[in-house]
This record gives sequence, C-alpha cells and structure tokens, in this order.
Amino acid sequence: MLEPQVVSATKNSLYNRFLHTLFLALGYALFGILTILSSFAEGYSVPFWPAAGLGLAGLLIWGRY
Repeated sequence: MLEPQVVSATKNSLYNRFLHTLFLALGYALFGILTILSSFAEGYSVPFWPAAGLGLAGLLIWGRY
C-alpha cells in the first residue's frame, strides 16, 4: 500500500503565498498596461486605475501574511 505524503504546513503556506503574490503581481501589471493603452490621448493621465482595485481586493481577500 502507498503511504500518504505529509507536507509540512510551513512549506505549503509559503508556496501558496508565493502563488498569490505572483498572480496578483501579474494581474496588476496586466491591468496597468491595459489601462495605459486605453487612455484617451497620448501623454495624459487616465482618470481611473483599475489595477489599484485589484490590489485592494487581493489585500482584503488574502489579508496580510
């Protein structure tokens, strides 16, 4: 019979933390690029920044580590 592998909670937690941070950073960068590309005129700032909402949502859902 095969024995189940025991994974330490610290290693699993660190891995999940890394994945959350990676996906949040990639999403933030993607939203930022799309926002800049959708600006109305070249050289002007955009009136909204959806990437900030994504960062806030990540903080509220996953909290501080």
